[in-house]
Amino acid sequence: MFKAGGPDTLRFVPERPTAVLFDLDGTLLDTMGDLANSVNRLRSRRGLPSLSDRAVAGFVGDGPLTLMERVLPGLSRPELEAAEEEFLDDYLAHCTERTQPYPGIPEALDGLAGIPLGIVTNKPRNQTMRLVDSLGWRARFGAILASDDLERIKPDPLPIRTALERLGAEASGAWMIGDSTNDVEAGKAAGVRTILVSWGFQPLENVLPLGPDAVARTPREIPGIVFGRTSS
Repeated sequence: MFKAGGPDTLRFVPERPTAVLFDLDGTLLDTMGDLANSVNRLRSRRGLPSLSDRAVAGFVGDGPLTLMERVLPGLSRPELEAAEEEFLDDYLAHCTERTQPYPGIPEALDGLAGIPLGIVTNKPRNQTMRLVDSLGWRARFGAILASDDLERIKPDPLPIRTALERLGAEASGAWMIGDSTNDVEAGKAAGVRTILVSWGFQPLENVLPLGPDAVARTPREIPGIVFGRTSS
């Protein structure tokens, strides 16, 4: 495994990257404050106590309906679907209040200049584009795949393969960067290299057994990994 900045860093120069794909929540953006606030507004309306940001972080990543199953236990399917709609409306109205790029992400994106970039997220498109547009990032990414764009989401490889098709990029030289098991599993299934980030929502030790190709401890390490440069 290539661990950027670590004692076991491998020295190699891969072929020029064909594309770099990013997860959104927990990778590019720290969205947890706004997600947790929306979850807790739903819980409060049902007489349930608030959850910490850390607790909510353990529930996200598999789509909004699954999130509702985890944060509002015991509801029937129709009740969960109604709660999902309530959550989606609430979060869309508040999703830019606390959300920010992780420190170093803008510099990391600048360091990948000239490489086609994409976003592959399990977040719905309207939320995704509101966040992307609030940061003026639309022009940075040639492909943006959200949860409602295709019939399957990560960890299925379809969204990654579709993003690469839209970028005109070969999988053999591409990277998928994310913080979760979904990202690493989807990347491996799509035949791309994977970078696991250490600052995301899932604990690093939960994802490392999947064998990502590299671990980035800070966003600024990402260009060095992608281009095969060793970190000081």
